[in-house]
Formats: sequence, structure tokens, C-alpha cells
Amino acid sequence: CTLLGGGKTSIDRAVLFNTAATRYLDFMDSYMGDDETCHPCDNLAALLSAAELANASGRDLLTALAVSYQIQCRLADEAPVMPADLDHTYHLSFCVPAGAGRLLGMDTEQIANALSIAGSQLGSMAVIRCSPGTELKGLAAAVTSSSAMLATLMARQGVTGPVGVIEAKKGFKDVMKVHLDVDWEKERLDVIQKCSLKSYNAEVHTQSTIDAVLDLLDHHASRAEDVHSVKGEVFRTAYEITGSGDYGNRYLVQNKEQADHSLPYLVAVALLDGEVWPEQFSPERILKKDVQELLRRVYVMVPPPKANEQLINQTDPFTERYPREVCCRVIVRLHDGTELRSERKDYPGFFSRPFDWAEATNKYMRLATTTTDRSIAEEIAGAIRELESIQIGELMALLRRAGAPRPKSRFELR
Repeated sequence: CTLLGGGKTSIDRAVLFNTAATRYLDFMDSYMGDDETCHPCDNLAALLSAAELANASGRDLLTALAVSYQIQCRLADEAPVMPADLDHTYHLSFCVPAGAGRLLGMDTEQIANALSIAGSQLGSMAVIRCSPGTELKGLAAAVTSSSAMLATLMARQGVTGPVGVIEAKKGFKDVMKVHLDVDWEKERLDVIQKCSLKSYNAEVHTQSTIDAVLDLLDHHASRAEDVHSVKGEVFRTAYEITGSGDYGNRYLVQNKEQADHSLPYLVAVALLDGEVWPEQFSPERILKKDVQELLRRVYVMVPPPKANEQLINQTDPFTERYPREVCCRVIVRLHDGTELRSERKDYPGFFSRPFDWAEATNKYMRLATTTTDRSIAEEIAGAIRELESIQIGELMALLRRAGAPRPKSRFELR
């Protein structure tokens, strides 16, 4: 199967490489449930490879993606694993085999065995998301998707697994203590309408806060050096993940993995640079004195305790309105005592304010043309727009041409 940017390898390794390529930048889509957020585009690379192997059409791929999206997001709703300190990528062990199995023409029994093999083997721990962040945070989906594809191929060859992986004794429901009651035959495959895209290269729950900060820059002539301190009021999920809550100290920022999940860093770098894009995550930018000093003057307010539902309803409307809205309030205090305020309940790309084709294309082109010739990037965009009417092989042929020239290996140089 094709590697993005050129080359081919076995399907499981193509899934590993391509998922890493699509995921590591941290610009993926998001589905926000009450107790768990997931990134359903983590399915894309696996399903692209399965579609290529099966010589499938773009229409086939879109159908398989709809299946995988529905399974992953509904599991996040009905059986979240993050509260039990497992990583949300665990759900890929169910949605990847379902979508890939459909593309590969597997029958019901084979797909059931693929789900059971992957589902019983691939749980990972949420420690990979905690401070101090490491590179595995951006690679966990790649590892799980690749292993789920391997499980799918095993089942395709007749290997059996514990098909009671969900409901049997010591299965998923028993171990996780969850009540999973979804009538899958009645699912409408429409959950994508509740998925959101990011405007900024940062953790999804920080998007509205970044948007509020940039709004202040647009409407006031103040400079970052005029800032005395910043107070950020956010909903509990944003605080826990990015504000030094349950996932650890977010004032320790020394690498990309820590920076894109640190609300103090993101607010500081937005004030200094006027944008939050991949350039804001180079090692040189992260470690620069100006942003390291300013981030320590960004204070994220602690929401009421999660267990006190009555207090949340009375005093914490931001948390009460999540995930329907992603509310925030930013108060920037200047050295002269002036206070600047901005509030948000969503951001461009949130499911209530979805991108149109032009907005999505503009974002894509800015990202793609840093490593790919503009003409190739435009051809890829055109193929994606017509995906229902082409074969996946046509898209993969274009994706092979994307990317900067690869340095030759020492073997090729001989």
C-alpha cells in the first residue's frame, strides 16, 4: 500500500506511517461527548489503505468512513474509556476493523472475529496524554490503527477471537463497568454532523480561548509586552486536559507535545505571534524567553468540583453547556490597569459553525504547500472534491507525489 509522499510497504506498516502523518501535527477533527473526546479521522489512513488494497471506489471509502465514525463516536458517548484511565484510541480497535472489513469484502463472521481480536488486545492507558508529554501522544492512534489492521487481516485468514469481547464475562462491559445498549441496526451514520474541525494548531478544547485571544488582538492596539497577566475561565474538560488539572502540570512546556496541550503556552504564544500554527511549535519558538515568561502569567481558573452537580449548575454555566458549546472568557490585564475582555461559545470549524469548502481548502492549502508543490496540492483537493466519482487508486497516485523530496538512504547512495 501507498505511503503518503511516496513509496509502498505492507498494509499494516502503511497504516502506521500514514496515521502518524495525518495525526502527529495535532490538526485532526474532533468529536466531543459528555465524558470523552475522540478524533475519528484517526480511521482515515487505515481505511485508505484497505480501499487501495481492495481497489475500491471513493464512494466505498466514504461509506466505510461513515461506519467507522459512527462506531467510534457512539462508543465515546455510551462507553467512554477515559474516565477509567484508558486512552480514547482504544475504540479504534472496534471501528477500524468494522470499516476496513467492509472495504475488504469480509463477511459478518470474519468482521466479528476481527473486532474481537483487536478489542481484546489493544487497550492503552491515558498516561500517554499526561504531563510531561512525549511523542507517543501523537503516535498512539497510529500504533493502535496498525495493530487493528493486523487483527483484521488475521480474521480475514480465518483466525478466530473471543466474539463475546463486549458482553461476555470479563469482557468490555464487565471490565469497564459500563452499560452499552446501542441498537446498531438503527444507527443513521450521521454522527459526522456533530464533529468539529480546528481553526488553530492546538488541542481542541483550547480553540475557543485562542479565538477569544486573537479577537482581542484584532480590536485593541495593545502589544504583548503591555500585558501584566491573563485570566482564562473555561469549562472543566478544558481545565482538566490543558489547564493543569487532572492531566498534570501544563506550565512545564519544553516540546511540541507539551506545548499544544498547554493552555498557558497557547494563550501566551497567540498574544506574542498573533497566530497558533505549526510555526509556533518549533523547538526554538517554544523555548524562547518571551513566551516562557508570559505563559507563567496566564492563570486558568479552577472550575467547581465535578462531583458537585448542583454547584456546577448554579455557578459554572460553561461546564453545564459543554459539549453543546465550548464557552470561555479571557481577561487580559495590562500594566496600566486596563482590562480587556473577550468571550466565546464556539469557534470557526466547531460543528455549530462548520467550514465551507473555500474555508477548508484555504486551511488545507496553507498546510499542504509547505511541503508539496501547489499544483499537486490543487490536484489532490480536486480529487477529494470528486471523491464519490473516482477510484481510490487515483487519489493514492496523487498522494504518492505529495511531500518534500525524501533524502536518499545510505543504501540508495551506494
